[in-house]
Amino acid sequence: MIMVSTTADARKLDEKARREKMIECMDKDLKELNKGGDFGQTDEQLVAFQQIVNAEIAKHPLTTHTKEEVSKAFTEIKELVKIDPRLGDLPMEKVSKRIKDMALIALKCMKRLGN
Repeated sequence: MIMVSTTADARKLDEKARREKMIECMDKDLKELNKGGDFGQTDEQLVAFQQIVNAEIAKHPLTTHTKEEVSKAFTEIKELVKIDPRLGDLPMEKVSKRIKDMALIALKCMKRLGN
């Protein structure tokens, strides 16, 4: 019984560490992408956007998702961006573009994690 509990605890720790690495990777790449200037987020807006993305990452297992699951997550991110007072003035077409960029970043980060 103790052995099973220990194994389950180890898996939880492993998942937590992988999730933290995923968030680090996404944050780093979103920050780099923002330096390109086409999105034009201020530092405060970038942090707000990263917080929204990180919260979405925290809600889902780090596995491959269906197209519908991805679409739903992206819709939730867009809705949160719309209501966040720090991000409300960002044009939605730029937010949509950034979300598409983010999908590629997520794939790259998952690959780095070995998924």
